[in-house]
Amino acid sequence: MLVAANEMDHFFAGADFNLGTPEPADEHGAESAALFCEMLELRPGQSSWRETVRWVKFEEDVEEDGNRWSKPFVAALKLHALMELRNCISSGSVLLDLQTNNLNEIWNTLVNEWVRMDLVPASYHEPLVATLMQPYRHQHQFQRSIIARNKSSDVLDPASSSSMRKYNQSLATMPSVNSMSSVDTLSDALSSSPTGDKTNKRFFKKLPPGSEAASILVAELEFLRRPLTGFVRLRDASNTFRGLVEVPVPVRYVFVALSPKTKGNRVRELGRTMGTLFSDELFQHEVSKARDRHDLLTAIDDFMGSSTVLPPGEWNPKIRIEPPTQVQSKESRTIQKKILDGEDVDDHSDEHTGHGAEIKRTGRICGGIMDDIKRKAKWYLADFKDALHIQTIASIIFLYFASMTPLVTFGGLMSTLLKGRMVGTPWHLFKILS
Repeated sequence: MLVAANEMDHFFAGADFNLGTPEPADEHGAESAALFCEMLELRPGQSSWRETVRWVKFEEDVEEDGNRWSKPFVAALKLHALMELRNCISSGSVLLDLQTNNLNEIWNTLVNEWVRMDLVPASYHEPLVATLMQPYRHQHQFQRSIIARNKSSDVLDPASSSSMRKYNQSLATMPSVNSMSSVDTLSDALSSSPTGDKTNKRFFKKLPPGSEAASILVAELEFLRRPLTGFVRLRDASNTFRGLVEVPVPVRYVFVALSPKTKGNRVRELGRTMGTLFSDELFQHEVSKARDRHDLLTAIDDFMGSSTVLPPGEWNPKIRIEPPTQVQSKESRTIQKKILDGEDVDDHSDEHTGHGAEIKRTGRICGGIMDDIKRKAKWYLADFKDALHIQTIASIIFLYFASMTPLVTFGGLMSTLLKGRMVGTPWHLFKILS
């Protein structure tokens, strides 16, 4: 198994965490937007795409009972899946800076690209577009449906029961992948869905302003003979894709992975791997600046180079790794990457450079000490300010009482044993010395 290095160093502060503030502007002047990512699956026999995984710094899975999200955890990937994803980007369809705000146009452009690359015959165009246009269902919609069903069964409200019957009938009449004959049929089905256009506004409040989204679609289709993958980056993020993501944020990236029936559902691991990459800050930055397929492959290689491999047999893959308590900054990882690549790192890039430098002989009286004072002068004020921080003061008070408590206890015990004659010893010493 493989664990991303940056995820091992992120900070986690409970389930109700915030994705953070937007990244500051980089050297190119462009601001990196926070990215929310989710994965939708179309399983055999289902008539709609269903959200199963999402990423906000860490991975969250829909539990097996399908009623709630899991706690955020550090994603553990299979090394084979990461290498397979690299091969898919290398040989699959890559559409960068696609200019459109129509979801149907994205699917048509992507399928046309597959046909142009001789990955599928032209006769597969309509079934594939129809499959990608299936309704998109999100976890909060299922939770809302379960609550409504429970209320209707407990209260026995005729209006609620009627609405639930209409809801179940709409799901029953929804066309499946095999029975899909046209995109128009699918559009009508999507528009008739009672919860097709509702977003998770409660979760949306946890995202910082300016957030963007990445959507991942994975499915196993019986009529396919070979895997199909497509990576799409929109020139302008669009929020007109109704229901594609659970929160009303503009979509910037779309990744599609379709395959024939495979053992172990490998296409799902492929989607999880892509989602984990999207949750990495450095990968987001590199992908946003990518000019061609080679830049995307370089971003994946950098991710692999920063990851840690866990040996098999000494770790249970079913155990979810809790998010750590420390954060490795994006700048620190960038410097480490430059060092590994053999690039020169500017000595002034670290704000504490020279803080611990040794005193050098200058040949002048107190010259080394004076140079050391000048070098560290800008940190003297910060040292005193740090000492006045609330956490520092709390630590001082704690250590004071932690040190004084055993002394007071010991002193009281000795005073009892010596019958109050402990004060006499220092008094006699004072008299002798005087």
